[in-house]
Amino acid sequence: MVLKSNFRFSFFSVLICSMLHAQAPVIQWQKSFGGSGIEEASAVAQTLDGGYIAAGFTQSNNGDVTGNHGGKDVWIIKTDPSGSMQWQKALGGSGDDEVTGLAKTSDGGYIFTGYTKSNNGDVSGNHGLEDAWIIKLDAMGIVKWQQVMGGVFNDRATSVQSTTDGGCIVSGYGSLDGNNDAGMDGWILKLTATGAVEWHKMVGGTGMDTFYSVQQTSDGGFIAAGNTASSDGNISGGNATQNNYESLAVKFDASGNIKWYNSFGGSNLDMAYSIIQLPDGGYVMGGYTVSPNVPGYHGNCDLWLARLNPEGSVKWQKALGGSLIDQGFQLLLCDNGDYIIAGFTGADDGDVTGGHGNCDLWMLRLNDTGMIKWQKTMGGALLDRATCIAKTTDNGYVLAGYTWSSDGDVTQNHGNDDFWMVRLLPEASLSTQSVVRDAMVLFPNPAKTDLTIGFADGSKPKNIFIYDVSGKIVIQQDREKKVGIENLKTGQYFIKVVCEGNVYTETFIKE
Repeated sequence: MVLKSNFRFSFFSVLICSMLHAQAPVIQWQKSFGGSGIEEASAVAQTLDGGYIAAGFTQSNNGDVTGNHGGKDVWIIKTDPSGSMQWQKALGGSGDDEVTGLAKTSDGGYIFTGYTKSNNGDVSGNHGLEDAWIIKLDAMGIVKWQQVMGGVFNDRATSVQSTTDGGCIVSGYGSLDGNNDAGMDGWILKLTATGAVEWHKMVGGTGMDTFYSVQQTSDGGFIAAGNTASSDGNISGGNATQNNYESLAVKFDASGNIKWYNSFGGSNLDMAYSIIQLPDGGYVMGGYTVSPNVPGYHGNCDLWLARLNPEGSVKWQKALGGSLIDQGFQLLLCDNGDYIIAGFTGADDGDVTGGHGNCDLWMLRLNDTGMIKWQKTMGGALLDRATCIAKTTDNGYVLAGYTWSSDGDVTQNHGNDDFWMVRLLPEASLSTQSVVRDAMVLFPNPAKTDLTIGFADGSKPKNIFIYDVSGKIVIQQDREKKVGIENLKTGQYFIKVVCEGNVYTETFIKE
């Protein structure tokens, strides 16, 4: 069998062009973590040593999980750069305990936010029902301090960001001061580096009001997003009602005083889970909508985005998705003012391509006008969702969420939902260095068991990546000129070899 040069050139051209111009990043590695119960990750970040940390909850006490206190426990895992688990920690008591947010601190540690129903084990001082739980860990996972905060109703802390003064800002909802209007207001909470409360602010009216996201802004204040069913209290004048929840954005100054607020969406339920500030001082919010009068609505439930100017008025809003359920959970700002949103989709039509079945992780990159630059689905035949995303130091991405699958992009499942972490290569990884074809020789080609790499200019490989025709990495190794390919399926593949100063590329056939 001989690979003809015109076919090889055509195949290479199509593949390399799709990777350089379609821009969607490819999977470097993915890992599932968990036990026989349910695990779901809600927060992820890259760590100072190049590894990763993810947090959520576990209901297991086997497999990868040890130390569960009963029910749901907060579960935190730390991996090395290749995704291998270095340590794990279950925190909580006999009730349900869960993490929903994560921030890295300047001392190399972490702050986690969530809620607890416990008053034993690692938890003390519960006020009743669910309380907001804020935990500070050092780099090795040792608890340095914790805060259990709440009122007579349920309270949850939903997100956290480190602030420029060394403290942190936390968002949430509930009855934090015990004196809200209807048992649930949105709130933000400012803490010092040692966990002491500086101030907190309740926002809402007689309806149900929540915050799911908060960020420090360029003027030293804060922006928070969530949803509201109120049009009274300290957010009077909106269109929300008990039967028509609207997305809510509130701008605070550095002391927590409200500067402006706005609620918006369509005729039905609209939810904002994430908000970020853009380079021009404006904002973009993301979540989902079931409102048919939102531009671009596809039916059922769509991922939703709204672009705000610096004063909080809407420049545009749009729905993205297909004919089934689509939602967005976390936004991420790109260097050029584009932004990425991660969530999930049940569709394989409309704005969605490449669905694996049931429900997939869904990731989109958009420009400032809301135009899709690329979209990517990841998963298997069952339920897979992304709840969080972070940028990596090489301009790649790490996503986390959960999976029920053990096929497609998912290679293992421990039972029920597992934590699922996906590491994506940088979008421009092939265009950051010169791409050379003629100086590299592959032999034999076609090959059955081993592929040997030679260089006319004497180059030595640093990193070798082999991709299948979908762009998925199937083999990765370092500094060897021979690659074992006996476990690959028969077919066509693309190889990228990174050397000092150049990236060499070629296609080959596995017999």
